[in-house]
Amino acid sequence: MLEVPIAALDPATRLAGAGLHDSAVWLATNGPDVDAVQTMVIDAAPDGTGAHEGIYRARFRAGPTPATLHPVVLLGLPLAEAEQWEPTTVLGSLSGPVRTEFDDSRAAAVAGLVRAAAASAPGAVILPMMGHRAALALAPLVPHSTLVLGPVVSGHEALPVTETQYLRQLGPRKRALWRTEDRMLRDGGREIVEGRLTPDLVEDLIALQRQTQRRHLAPGGTRIVRARMLALLKSPLAPHTTIFRCLAGGALVGYAMTVEYGDTLHLLSIGLDYASIGRHAEYPHLISHAPVRHAIARGLRRVDLGIGGTHQKYVRGAVPQLTWTLLANSPPGWSAESARSISRARALATLAEVGRRLPPEQRAALASYENASPRLTGSD
Repeated sequence: MLEVPIAALDPATRLAGAGLHDSAVWLATNGPDVDAVQTMVIDAAPDGTGAHEGIYRARFRAGPTPATLHPVVLLGLPLAEAEQWEPTTVLGSLSGPVRTEFDDSRAAAVAGLVRAAAASAPGAVILPMMGHRAALALAPLVPHSTLVLGPVVSGHEALPVTETQYLRQLGPRKRALWRTEDRMLRDGGREIVEGRLTPDLVEDLIALQRQTQRRHLAPGGTRIVRARMLALLKSPLAPHTTIFRCLAGGALVGYAMTVEYGDTLHLLSIGLDYASIGRHAEYPHLISHAPVRHAIARGLRRVDLGIGGTHQKYVRGAVPQLTWTLLANSPPGWSAESARSISRARALATLAEVGRRLPPEQRAALASYENASPRLTGSD
């Protein structure tokens, strides 16, 4: 196996099954601005397609600076408790869900990389927000590991080729809501303008995103937000990045940032001026209407809307999906009961919010928590 510093990683490296957040181009773009020792553990021999099996490893001295990887977000822990995880080693993803699903043969290869990347690591070792089947395939192959239910991610699969077809498949209630919100935006004197990320927009977007972070008590700060935006400007991803700006009389009151990768449009971040929005469907347009319309116009098949706002996204047509976080090494004071408690609380909340619309096997996994706490550990 090879261990390559992220700073030396060729963005053109092909990694087997990689989605945006665990792709070489994403890691090479964002890695240098993260306060961690970052490497890529790669199988030296590529497969028949020329892709390498690889896994990202970051050793954070303190809590991860990308907010989506922080234990506060991943597991809903209080900040004081999350600090007991430090130092933290994150595997697989720099800042978002590892959505890749893989069969049993690939699970064995990935498990070998996880074991190698986790060896001798101090503190907690986590593989965050994996897809449902991938997590259940991987956990038994990583000794002493524990699966914990993670945040729900939302998105659209197999988008139709026209907006008319999309609205038709929504059903009457969701279709009526979509059209009502279009009218609310128009009658409120708002407009959605799409364009590229440019240097002159950065500070205004940062100010809006920080409002959203503070409102939701999300970890992170201005420095990391600025670093990410400036890195995108210089990245091979820049031509594929779109900013949707919500304007009220020419004033910027909200934005959403997306990037196109493969056949998928990924929602990266949003920011809102809460004193100026709320009555004219600005938020629904930024998290749903605008990205979906753009993806259909671009001929894309999928939209990944990320975590948060699950119900708001669902009632506008998005499909929720479970994620799981694998603890390869548990932090001090952690127990199997800790995993059961967190997973059960999240399972019951998810069932109440969107349970009926989960795929059957995922709904069944959550339903098992209603009367009992199933065992969610890997091999002992």
